[in-house]
Amino acid sequence: MVSVRSFENGRLHQCGGTIIAEKWVLTAGHCIDETVSAVRYGSLLLSQNVVDSNHTIGIKNIFLHPDYNFTLWNFTLWTMTNDIALIELNETLTFNKDVQPIKLRESNNEVSADLISTLLGWGYIDSAFNRYDTLQKVQLITFSDDYCLRYYNPIQFVKNMFFCAGNLDNTKGFCSEDSGGPLIVDNEQIGIVSFGLTPCASGPGVYTNISPYRDWITKVTGV
Repeated sequence: MVSVRSFENGRLHQCGGTIIAEKWVLTAGHCIDETVSAVRYGSLLLSQNVVDSNHTIGIKNIFLHPDYNFTLWNFTLWTMTNDIALIELNETLTFNKDVQPIKLRESNNEVSADLISTLLGWGYIDSAFNRYDTLQKVQLITFSDDYCLRYYNPIQFVKNMFFCAGNLDNTKGFCSEDSGGPLIVDNEQIGIVSFGLTPCASGPGVYTNISPYRDWITKVTGV
């Protein structure tokens, strides 16, 4: 797990991300803008507004999915597709007990309902913008597409491109600045935090389904 950072030397946390190889980080497409500058790695602590050379590495290149698109139709309706991006680091990471790559879900593997999953993130813990400095985790379950479509417009929730997860009483899930972080099942990352409802965790959260993008990831990174 890494913090994708912005501004001078990566001072501010912007999104989550995951290490997938010595020089590669996976995150969400909507996390990428002109301010992204570094990655904080190898620590459970977010340390907002702190630049720590022992845990910070610069960015060489960013590969936004070529078909990523965000369209705002009106004040209440928008669409986002292919919400995935790859970050190439300036230097090679040294793997140790605190720095390891995550295994990714392979292509053509559907995300079925009722999988027990783990969400990680440094995002806000409520809609009042409170957060902990220490990395948080929560256990969720995946839902069927039909269940997700009770909450989302079908032009937003595109089957196969996305899936959703949460809990049945809508009390647990991600919040702002958890974007780009992983949803993990059996030590394998199956999804990337993409978008959800407000206030936080008021319905299932939507994740980019990694499986359909495995060929693209391999083409760019060799992973």
